[in-house]
Amino acid sequence: MTDETKLQITRKEGESSLILSKVRSGLIARGRKDAEVLLTTRTIELRDTDEEGHFGFKLQWKGTTLWFLAGAREIQLDVEDARKLAAFLVKGRANLVWDSPTPISVGRQWCLYAAREISDVYPRARERDVPRRRVRVHCVNYKWHLLPSELDRLGVLFREALR
Repeated sequence: MTDETKLQITRKEGESSLILSKVRSGLIARGRKDAEVLLTTRTIELRDTDEEGHFGFKLQWKGTTLWFLAGAREIQLDVEDARKLAAFLVKGRANLVWDSPTPISVGRQWCLYAAREISDVYPRARERDVPRRRVRVHCVNYKWHLLPSELDRLGVLFREALR
């Protein structure tokens, strides 16, 4: 340890507060900046490698804010809601969602339900969604249709990002 890395604290005359020397407080400020840079560049991504479906979601921390990136969409997430979704999406949860007669809300931002009906409201819904047990996932104003395996991978993505 060098003298430069040791912290020196002195008491102001006539006061009960403590101050750091300017050199040492500069080191602390630089350390904080380095920590911020590390936080802002942490991105966790899952990409699909098999033929079963498409999957290109990312979770990214920008400072202390968590963003969900889905294609060109960036959605700011409530961290507590993201933690609830991570806890909810364990392997096999697609079956629970599929068997539920009503939508399942997770936190304030997420809603999941079975893609059983084909309608004009959901133009991407297809007849083959029913036998494949596809799940509709809503977050804020965005919607996705995910296969059970994709829903499992979404859970892995959230658990990895929120360790």
